[in-house]
Amino acid sequence: MWHSHSKLCSFNRERRGASLPRDQINSVSGVSLNEEGANLIQYQNAYTAASRVASVVASLYQTAINMVPAV
Repeated sequence: MWHSHSKLCSFNRERRGASLPRDQINSVSGVSLNEEGANLIQYQNAYTAASRVASVVASLYQTAINMVPAV
């Protein structure tokens, strides 16, 4: 386990040393990390809102079921 962790750290150090500046990578790849991060936050907020709506609907449904007398 320790040996594989050591290899991974060594690989990451080599990779960082050979990496291009982020602006160069973004200009070539056409992907803006800031824009992607903002989109991710927007999607997370939309998912949270949708899950709250689903919870409210489930609660209303359960309340309506509980109002019907048992047969």
